[in-house]
Amino acid sequence: MLKNITCIGFDADDTLWHNEIYYLKGESDFISLLADTVDRGILAKTFADTENRNMDLLGYGAKAMTISMIETAIHFNPAIDASVISKIIKIGREVMEMPVQMLPGAEETVRILQNNHYRIVIITKGELNEQTRKFRLSPLDQQLDYLVLPDKSLTAYRQLFRREHIDPETFLMIGNSPKSDILPPLELGCYAAHIPFETTWAHEDVPLPAHDRLIKLNKLEDILKYLIA
Repeated sequence: MLKNITCIGFDADDTLWHNEIYYLKGESDFISLLADTVDRGILAKTFADTENRNMDLLGYGAKAMTISMIETAIHFNPAIDASVISKIIKIGREVMEMPVQMLPGAEETVRILQNNHYRIVIITKGELNEQTRKFRLSPLDQQLDYLVLPDKSLTAYRQLFRREHIDPETFLMIGNSPKSDILPPLELGCYAAHIPFETTWAHEDVPLPAHDRLIKLNKLEDILKYLIA
């Protein structure tokens, strides 16, 4: 039982609702579009390298992905036809318009914790309009604190805690991404709970440490036994 927790942060993408499956489909569609002229493996690596190089400037999300896809396509064919660019934009738009499909137990877990008087803060990163759209289409209480960060660095969490008057020692962060959801909160003195997802973006997939403030969950509902007597 975590007796001193008063505020709980939930990651959104692939913790509360599906996300990565739509990005993987978008990447697969993009690679298939150019596969007749470029080796798939070379294309995938070049696209990944381009995304990583653009991350500091463009941030995260479907818009950044679309720009990186276009840049990758032009890299292999500087005279690429406008019709191909149009198809890439269509792939990116489909990712932007992804449906909001809640993960098992997500809505119920959030509601139970709300009803037990925990402050719930949903913390996600990425492009503001894209992330806000997903929250608006979700069945979650629209009065919840929904915070979109440009990234989930130590600095971003520090600023968030200061702005939202959150005490790290009474805060629990729950998420699927070790790099974004687990390591920074632990370093700042918070508790963290890792809920693995079937796929994790390679950029986010780093080893988890052994830590006395880290909880490893098999399913999201398992967190309730730590928080509700």
